[in-house]
Formats: sequence, structure tokens, C-alpha cells
Amino acid sequence: MKSLVLGGTGRTGRLAVQVLREAGHQLRALHRREVPGVDTMVAGLDDVDAMKQALSGVEGVVSALASSNRDPVCPTAAATVIAAALGGEAPDRGM
Repeated sequence: MKSLVLGGTGRTGRLAVQVLREAGHQLRALHRREVPGVDTMVAGLDDVDAMKQALSGVEGVVSALASSNRDPVCPTAAATVIAAALGGEAPDRGM
């Protein structure tokens, strides 16, 4: 199975990458920097075109995104971009 991983360099994301690879999954990541051992598309989570490309050909998405002081709305913003990349519209969450 080919899966897209979001947030693959954090504590939870690294564990998800490890478990998925051990289970034989092909992985792709969309991240602002390279994810070790994973086919990584370097782009921001706000890039709809990059998200469309990252979603192409994958069968699943694993999100290990978390809010932080630096980016408190990261998971919500990413959901909006994923919906836009899939041709839909996410609900307005006041962003």
C-alpha cells in the first residue's frame, strides 16, 4: 500500500513511518524538509498544488500533525488544503 505521511519528523510521525515501513508500505511525505528514508516532497502544507501531487497515486493518508506554539492551527489548515486538493471544500473553521 502506498501512503502519504504528514508530520513524519515529529515524535509520533517518526514512529508512524517506522511502523508503516516495517509493515511493507511504500511511503511518501509532504514536509518542509526531507524525511529520512522516505520519498519526500519538500513543500509547505499550504501548497494546494504540492498536496495534489503528493496525493496522486496514494491509497491512504497518515497525519501525525500537531499544533504547536509556532503553528497553532497546523492540523486544521492541512485538512483545508487536503480538501481543496481533492477538489472539495473544507468547512470554514475561522482561519
